[in-house]
Parts: sequence; C-alpha cells; structure tokens
Amino acid sequence: VNLQLSAISVYKMIISEDSNFVLTGWKDYKASDTIILSVGDGIKTIYIKYSDTAGNTTPIIFNRIYLDQTPIKTSKVAINNDSSYTNSTIVNIKLDSPDALYMKYSLTDSSLTTPNWEDFKTSQYINITDSNAGQKIIYAKFKDRAGNLSDLNTSAIILDLDTPVVTRIMINND
Repeated sequence: VNLQLSAISVYKMIISEDSNFVLTGWKDYKASDTIILSVGDGIKTIYIKYSDTAGNTTPIIFNRIYLDQTPIKTSKVAINNDSSYTNSTIVNIKLDSPDALYMKYSLTDSSLTTPNWEDFKTSQYINITDSNAGQKIIYAKFKDRAGNLSDLNTSAIILDLDTPVVTRIMINND
C-alpha cells in the first residue's frame, strides 16, 4: 500500500501493522512510503510514529484501510432473457454481478480494450450495429471498488431478420 505522509521537524519514522512495532525498525523520514499488508481480506490498521533528531517521539498515529483482494466470483450477462433468437437489432442486456461498481461490454471486442469503464447497471438496451444475420456475442467484465475484475462473461443470440417464405398452401389436397 502506498502511503503519503506529512510531518514537520521529523528525522526518523517507524511504520507497522503492529501497534507495538515488533519486528520493525526506525528508518529515515520520507513524504511517501509503502507497506506490505498482512495476508487476508479485511480492515488493516497502519501505525506510525515519528522521531526528531533529539529522540523525541510522537504519539502513535494510525489509519485504516479495507483490503479486498478477492476477485468477483459471480457475474453473468444475458441477452433478451437468454433467448436463442431475436428479430430486432435492439436487444436488452441483463447484467448480474453483486460486487460490481463498474462494467464494460462490447459486441465486437472480446478483449474489451476499447470500451471505457462505466457505472454498473443491471439492465440496458443496446443496438446491434452489425445488422447482418447470424450469431452475435456480447462480452462483458465487471470491476469492484477495490479494482478486482471478473472473468470475461459472454452471452450469444442469433439475429434472424429473414421473414418466412410461404411456397404453397393446399386446401383439400388441391
């Protein structure tokens, strides 16, 4: 974790997740530093003390951060409620990802490098710009507050714009 620090008349500092600073040594003061947090998701407390050149120390100062390294596990995208076919170039996509705050999706770019992240929505209508008949695939990814990403999610639908052709109607075997 990157730390931005501010202190006046400081010579040394000590930083730890342990308020007793066990296994931690004093080091020269810097306005920015890093600390490797302990393993496991949850609230982490970072403790800091400063010292001047005469050896006077500040009281312990602390701040907390929530560590979330768990990837988004459940996410799903569906086109027109998982229908197999559509006869319209405007379709409804339903997005489900309980932890997501952001999303990106594309009908053309499976790597999702082009679209920007946008606020998560559970549903929206999109226009299939490639109006050629055939299978259309939507690719989607989701991101939580900590920046953890979901796996790539896909959903497919067949765009069928051909109307049926009647070739013959028989009445009484005529």
